[in-house]
Amino acid sequence: MYKSYGKDGQIAIFYRDTHIANFPLGVMKMYDYEQNANKLILDGMRDGMKVKDIIYACKLFCESIRYITCDNLRRKKYKRKEIKLDDYRTFICSLLALVKLKIIDEDDAYIIFSRKAVLKKLRLT
Repeated sequence: MYKSYGKDGQIAIFYRDTHIANFPLGVMKMYDYEQNANKLILDGMRDGMKVKDIIYACKLFCESIRYITCDNLRRKKYKRKEIKLDDYRTFICSLLALVKLKIIDEDDAYIIFSRKAVLKKLRLT
């Protein structure tokens, strides 16, 4: 699971009630992630894909990352499958595309923590 703390806080990503990862909000802001999701939808439509096909592809990718994440929680540390940072970024774009297309509720997809909340959490642990 990818965890990092940015200078502007962090975003916690969930899919179907499973915590997938935390992303830093620093160099990449929430606006950048949303623009990438919009670009994903528009590029798919320009390539001739129907909206139903874009939704199917995004759901399929999100399900595969969720499956690997759940599987990794059950495995011992040395047997876990590694998920690359690019895969996590593609996941957040796919998830935000599903939010944009109103397939997933925004409240169920992510939580944004401010920097103060993250620093307070770090002091408690």
